[in-house]
Amino acid sequence: MISFTYMFGFLAVLDGQPSMGDNIQTGVVGFLVVLIALATIWVCLEVIGFFFKRANKVPAKATASTSGGAPAPQNCSLDSDIVMVIAAAVDSVVTEPHRIVSISLADEGTSGSKKSH
Repeated sequence: MISFTYMFGFLAVLDGQPSMGDNIQTGVVGFLVVLIALATIWVCLEVIGFFFKRANKVPAKATASTSGGAPAPQNCSLDSDIVMVIAAAVDSVVTEPHRIVSISLADEGTSGSKKSH
C-alpha cells in the first residue's frame, strides 16, 4: 500500500479544476520553453555553419576573380547578355575556382554568312 501511495501520490496534489492564473502560468512557461529550445537550435546551427564556412574558404585571389562575374567584352562583337550566359554556364559546370580570361567567336563573327574564297 505504501508503494502505491508513493507512485500515485502526485494525483492528490492536483486540484479538480485549475484556476485561470494556473492556465496562464502554464502557457507562459510552455512558450518560454519553446523559445529557449528554438534559440538553442539556432545557435547550434550558426556554430556548425561557421565551421563549414571556415573549412570551405576559397583563397581571396580566386574569390575576387569569380565573384565579379564575366569580364566585359573588349573590342568584341559579342553582346553582354551572351557573355553573361557563357559565364553562368562555365560557373555551373566548373566546380573549382576559375577565371574567364577571354571569350571570342570561333569563326571571327562570320557565323551564318557565306565566306568568299
